[in-house]
Order: sequence, then C-alpha cells, then structure tokens
Amino acid sequence: MNLLEKIHHHAQLQPAKTALTGKNVTLDYSALLDEINALSRWLCKSQVEVIGLFADNTPAWVIADLASIKSGACLVPLPQFFSPGQIIHAMQQAGISAVITDNPGLLKSCIPADSILEVETLEVAGQLLSILHTSFKPRQLPGDIVKITYTSGTTGEPKGVMLGWKQIQAVIASLEEAVSADSNDTHLALMPLGVLLENLAGVYVSLWAGANVVLPGLAAVGLVGATGLDIEKTMSAIHAFSPSTLIMTPQVLQASVEYLEQAPKMPESLRFIALGGAPVSQSLLDRAQQLQLPVYEGYGLSECASVTTLNTPFAHKKGSVGRALPHIDLAVSESGEVLIKNCGFSGYLGQPHDVTDNTWHSGDLGYLDDDGYLYLTGRKRNVFITAMGRNVSPEWIERELVLAPEIMQAAVFGEARDTNTAVVVAVPGCDEATLWQVIETVNTSLPDYARISHLILASEAFTPLNRQLSGTGRNRRQVIYQVYENQIELHYQQEQLS
Repeated sequence: MNLLEKIHHHAQLQPAKTALTGKNVTLDYSALLDEINALSRWLCKSQVEVIGLFADNTPAWVIADLASIKSGACLVPLPQFFSPGQIIHAMQQAGISAVITDNPGLLKSCIPADSILEVETLEVAGQLLSILHTSFKPRQLPGDIVKITYTSGTTGEPKGVMLGWKQIQAVIASLEEAVSADSNDTHLALMPLGVLLENLAGVYVSLWAGANVVLPGLAAVGLVGATGLDIEKTMSAIHAFSPSTLIMTPQVLQASVEYLEQAPKMPESLRFIALGGAPVSQSLLDRAQQLQLPVYEGYGLSECASVTTLNTPFAHKKGSVGRALPHIDLAVSESGEVLIKNCGFSGYLGQPHDVTDNTWHSGDLGYLDDDGYLYLTGRKRNVFITAMGRNVSPEWIERELVLAPEIMQAAVFGEARDTNTAVVVAVPGCDEATLWQVIETVNTSLPDYARISHLILASEAFTPLNRQLSGTGRNRRQVIYQVYENQIELHYQQEQLS
C-alpha cells in the first residue's frame, strides 16, 4: 500500500478526521483526498512529467507533492534557501518544465526571464498558486522515480538524489513503528518541507498514520530568512497547536533549551522530538533531558531517503544516534566509515549508479556497540591531521564551542598545523576579548592537540544563502575556508615568525 492508498483508506474510515491544518484552512482526510485528486487531474491534463515545487510550508505544498505522485510525475522540491544558481542548475538538470509556487516574484528573480513560457494560476486548498511553464528541456527519468531531492553539497553544484516510492515507503513504515505514530498525533512542521527530513519523516509518516500535520508557514514558527530563528514565535506556535511530535535541528534545540531554562515548560502533549540534520553536543542533550524534553537523536542521509537510525523511548543510549531502522543493516569498515546496507539508493541524477552490493558508503565515521547502537565521531572528509600526526574531527570541537551562549556558529581548521584556528560567529554585541575567555574555558575540557589557538570573528553568519551552510545545518568547510583563507593563513605566518 502506498501513501495515496493510505490516505484513501483514512478518508473512508475517518473522513472527518483532521489531516492538514494551515494558517487559514483546515482539511479533513476526505477533503484532502478531493484536493489531491483535483490537482492530479490538472497535472495529467497538462502532461507535465517533472514538476518543481517552490513554496512555503502550507497544506497546498503537501497537496502539490502528493498530487504529483498520483499523476505519475516526478516532483523536485526547490528549497527557498537555494541560491539562484542552484535553482537554475536543478531546473535544467532535472528538466523541470513547470514549477508550482506561491511566490512567483521571488522565483522569477532567480531564473532567466526568457526561460518562462507561460504563467497560470490555480487555487489549491484555498490558496492561489502560480504555475510557471519553462523552456527547460524535459529529461527522461527512470519510471520508478517519484522525487528528486537536491543536496546543497559541500562544493560546486548540488546533487539530485533520485528516490523511488519503494525506498521511501520502507522508511515511512519503519519510522511509524519506531515512533509509535498513530491517528491521535499532531505534528507541527518546524523545518522547510523542501528539506527531505521534514517532508518524509514529518509529513509522510504522520499522514501514513492518519494523524494531523500543522503547517502554519515558516514565519509563523519562527524561521526567519535562511537560518534566522525567532524562538519566541517558535514557542508560541508550539503552545498554540499543542503538537505531540516535532523535528528539530540542533540550532532550534539549543535555542529552545535556552528559552525553556528561563520560561515555562513545553505542552504536556509533546511526546517525541526527533533531532537530526547535524551533529549535536552531548552537553546540550543533557540540558534538554534536565528540562524533561522528549528528545531522541537520529541519523540519516538523503541517499537513504532520510532517516536510517533513531533513538526511541524504548531503545535509547546516551551519546548514540540510535539503532538501525528495521529495513536496513549497518556495518562499520576497517577505516571506521559507516556502511548502510539495503537502503535502496537509486543513484544521483545524471551520474552512473555506483552502489555495489546494495551498500552505501556514508562518508561518516563512527562505531557500533555490542547492542547495535551507532555512535558518530565525524565526517571522513573533514578529519584533519595536525603537524604532530593527531587525527582531529572538527565537529567534535565545534560542538563544544557552540554550547557557549556567546557563540552561535564555529568552524575549526588545523590541517598539517601545530595549532587550530576557529572561525566564530558571535552573538551580536559580543567582543573578541569575551570570546577569548569563552574559548579558554572550552580549551580546558579539550586535549592539547584539539585546543583553539587562533580566533577569527566571522563577518556574517554561515547560511545556505552564502553557501557556508547546508540546508540541514552542516558547515560547508571548503566555502568557509575560502572566505577566510587570507586571515587563517596570516595567523599561521605570524605564528612561524614569532
């Protein structure tokens, strides 16, 4: 049974049960099915094979997503934090001949005017959407591919990860079991739906279980611009909608913990907060536990259709990212790389399919304990070797730095050097002298080879828009290094002269 069949099943058994809640609209499962069918008929009539979706978190986004699957088309979410170059690349490579959007002005500013052939309007769930037909050449895709999700990547152009329904369904079924999702749940979306984690683990799993998905829009839940966060709005939304499940990035969790340490508790309805997207410090998880927040860390990759491991209330180990979901197997290579078997990866768009023995080499470093819990230690490509031959995972040091309230973001460098340098994004008003006091405190908890000796104040935050941050919150190190290369190298030159 696929997701559309599940929704049809829910519409028969519980037609009046709320499925989607938006800012100004509420749809039960019967109305949701009608909306999906209506838009699907329009898409079939238009004969669009690859559809782009560039919009805010609303019920209309979900309907457009599901209608594209029903119509037999392939959907390509276009995150609004992508740069114009990344959007054009995705549209050209995937052969997107039409884009559904609630912000045609912004989309038009990202793509050449002569690539737009026609603009139509269509009402979906009470919201007026625009459909921009383009001149991009259609691309022939494998018949089983229903979605292409673009990773923001670490260098160059983003990669299009091709996803088939069989792969997606395996993850949905595993997650439903792992988090005990049912029709009594209410899920509030805090991440952009253009990010696969929220799209699949948030929306798909909830609808599979017959639950309610709340989509008031990103601004309403405190997401400002690419990475800005208004935690007051986030907390207001959580209290207003009383969700039972949430997905948070480490950035949102840290802001939530700091807020809740000074303010009232979360609603009693909240039973499961899934944490993912980027590494998180154990100290932050300890603070969340002290606040009795039901936080469960997981781990996943777009190539594996998002989540692969997850801690749960019934299977949880401190410091781990949980055990493998039932549909996959995990192993760790002799070099310490996490290997994911049976993930069903279909390949990158436009590239040879290079998965052998159905095993995906994740690029992440870690280890498995005797009970099958996975512990991550860093990214294989990020590990640097100091001049004294010590292997250092920069994520480890960065996790400790950003625990300090004065430090919002940090990127650490030290390849082939005697000492390490940190590029730091400080909170507004924090001066360099204060930051040095913070760093000296952090250094006391680190071995000598991991300590920070040089500090560079970042000129702006790391964001997806300036390409210094991925959409899920990971530092794009090569880009950050290129921006601050002169300052980093000057530090080391001065060190050699002293």
